[in-house]
Amino acid sequence: MCLQGGGGAFWNNRRILNPDGVPDFIPDGPDHDRKGMWTVGAGLRQGVLHRISWVSEIKYHNPGRDGNSGARLSTGLVVGF
Repeated sequence: MCLQGGGGAFWNNRRILNPDGVPDFIPDGPDHDRKGMWTVGAGLRQGVLHRISWVSEIKYHNPGRDGNSGARLSTGLVVGF
């Protein structure tokens, strides 16, 4: 089983919308304004068994944009079909 890696970047210059008409949705505020927000990330995938892989990835959002700023590390098993 081989080790694979990758990375990427994302730039968002939009606002979060409420297409389903959820009544508790608050349309204003920093959590809904994503203008100028960017994310970079990288990850690794290692095959464990046939169609089962262990995945680790880290993402980083630009600091100071909202309460979700900073780095996040995620790991877990992925099953491919």
